[in-house]
Amino acid sequence: MSKPYLKSVRRRRQQLLFLSAAWAGSLLLPAGVAYTADPGVSPTPDPVEQKAQALLDKADGSTSAMAAATYEGARLWDEELNRVYPELMRQLPPQDQAILKESEKEWIKFRDSNRS
Repeated sequence: MSKPYLKSVRRRRQQLLFLSAAWAGSLLLPAGVAYTADPGVSPTPDPVEQKAQALLDKADGSTSAMAAATYEGARLWDEELNRVYPELMRQLPPQDQAILKESEKEWIKFRDSNRS
């Protein structure tokens, strides 16, 4: 497995975790403050992140619109993860597949424990 591909997967997982945390805390944030994954991490902006950011930009400071945009952004990232995960599993050797499966289980526990 190539290191750049694994870096890309790790970056996507970090972005998704960040979006999950942002979604979980979105109602606790003061109006006008929205957080998404840092698009500056990659020299090429991610299309999913661009969509998520566009949704937040449209929210225009409204708390309910920001919460809805954050939720939709998390849904978009979840959809992307579900698209990439089986592709990655096909490419990984069995030992790495087991590591990825365990990582996914831990992430699901984290995600579910942070939902209200």
